[in-house]
Amino acid sequence: MEQLLVLLVERDRLIESLVARVGELEARLAKNSQNSSKPPSTDNPFVKPPPRSLRGKSGRRPGKQPGQGGARLEPHAEPDEVVVHIPGSCQGCGGDLTGAPVVGEQARQVFDLPPIRLQVTEHQAQARVCGCGHVTTAGFPTQASAPTATGHSSASLTPPRRDLRLVRRGPVRSGTTLATGGRRTY
Repeated sequence: MEQLLVLLVERDRLIESLVARVGELEARLAKNSQNSSKPPSTDNPFVKPPPRSLRGKSGRRPGKQPGQGGARLEPHAEPDEVVVHIPGSCQGCGGDLTGAPVVGEQARQVFDLPPIRLQVTEHQAQARVCGCGHVTTAGFPTQASAPTATGHSSASLTPPRRDLRLVRRGPVRSGTTLATGGRRTY
């Protein structure tokens, strides 16, 4: 009977030491850079931090909402300036296209803001057919990257799209409207 009591006392001591060890290990695991002097690099990368914002989800997806109309620059029927780009030589055989007939034309308009008023320059790239039968089209300048595009001066009028979240929409919209004479929304 006495041996049984000795075994029970030994078991109780072992249980106490193991409980103390488990408590110590759990306390060590609970430490992170927020509640101890440990550096942030030792934090568990799989633990998601608690949310800092109290704002709930709106149910909307980010970006343009479905059903909302888009916006773009509309081409002007009468541009302020027309620049004609003529291909110099045939891309097929290298022949001269100076007197060759014009068989097609593409137009791209660049909207730019000079110091006082909006200046629209239309770039027209002519396509000419060579004596060998190959049609060559002149290239557009880099600023005419689309059928309608803004120039260098007007690009500095409004902040880039990624910065619009930092600016109230009203002043940006009204500033753009005053400068271009039309409504442009983001």
